Amino acid sequence: MWCTSVSAQPLWLGVQARLGGMLQLPSFSGLPGFPSAGISFSPSIGWQGSAGLEGGMVLDPTWTLVGGLGVMHTTSSIRANESTTLSIDGDVVPATIEHTITLQYTAIDASLSALFSMRSARFRVGVIARAALQPSVSQSQRILDPPGVQFPPSTDLSRQLPGSKAVIPMIELGVESNGTSVGSFMIEPNVRIEIPLTSISSDVSWTMVGLSVGVRLRTSTTSTPPRLPDTTIPVVPPFIPPVPSPPTFTQRVVSDTSTIVAAYGATPSVMLARQTNDTVGTEITVHQYYVRSIAPPPPVVTLSVRTTVLRTDPVIVRFAPTVGSDVAVRSWTIEISFPSVPNAQVEIVQGTGEVPAQIDHEIKGIAGHAKKQRRLCTYRLIVQTIDGSTTATSPGEIVLTGR
Repeated sequence: MWCTSVSAQPLWLGVQARLGGMLQLPSFSGLPGFPSAGISFSPSIGWQGSAGLEGGMVLDPTWTLVGGLGVMHTTSSIRANESTTLSIDGDVVPATIEHTITLQYTAIDASLSALFSMRSARFRVGVIARAALQPSVSQSQRILDPPGVQFPPSTDLSRQLPGSKAVIPMIELGVESNGTSVGSFMIEPNVRIEIPLTSISSDVSWTMVGLSVGVRLRTSTTSTPPRLPDTTIPVVPPFIPPVPSPPTFTQRVVSDTSTIVAAYGATPSVMLARQTNDTVGTEITVHQYYVRSIAPPPPVVTLSVRTTVLRTDPVIVRFAPTVGSDVAVRSWTIEISFPSVPNAQVEIVQGTGEVPAQIDHEIKGIAGHAKKQRRLCTYRLIVQTIDGSTTATSPGEIVLTGR
């Protein structure tokens, strides 16, 4: 037994944009090639932004595989305060000097993730390969106390990040909304956190943890399945057994008491005769018993279908057919129509052999309808038996109403 659907595996493509914060976690007191006061820099938070493309393949109603390619940029500053003394006009005074390192970091992100779908949201887990594009750092100092005293600008330095790693592996976690339908597109807000597995530099320990919010605009690339020709269901008239014609009899009396009895126009299984001993005025009584062979009517195939909406976006419906007869099934078909969608084509799910107890199908004919409008589709199950007879259920309805 095999079954098949005429629709392809659901695919989608989309673009996304993200904005958020980047937590800088330095564990050093100075960078190679830069002046250092021997004071550890403190963690800080900068900003980040990214944009890119994503594509997904729906493996089943629960799991979706997503791949992405994009570019990200972050600008962050880390600081350390040094308590020291300065000689100003021959006087030694206590002073506080702030050391600042500013990072400019641009990279290409390639990601592969899995989405686990639930009724209210989707959860995301995946990996990211972040390829750095020549990140740079600049270091500056300024005197916080005493006020009014500054270092000359020549003390500032800028150069490429020492020991910058080419690729940073990261873990990606997130949660996404099921989205809102806008025409043939879906708008899906999401939140993600990016956790690095290594430092951005091989010379010092410096990691960056990102938290961002974003939105994805996507559409489906699966085409509408072709329309199956209309099926004509023949009407089988009820079986009416034939009525046998009344028999006709002839008799011939001979000189003795023998009697020959013949019957024409009937096929009796038993024939009994009784006569008198007189050669004249013979009375014959004939009893006929017919064995009637009546061909049994063809078995009646009773059908019913229960439906359950597993998901509303995309619309995935579980059909649970019931065939109430032991008649061998040659083939079966589920026709899905969309009376509320102009010029919509009929979707078909079909197979051969026994009808499966459960059939999950993504209905695409109402996927483009506005989510907050009433969406209606009708369906019927058609079964053809081995002897060539065809039976169909009355049309059923699936109604999705906006929330």
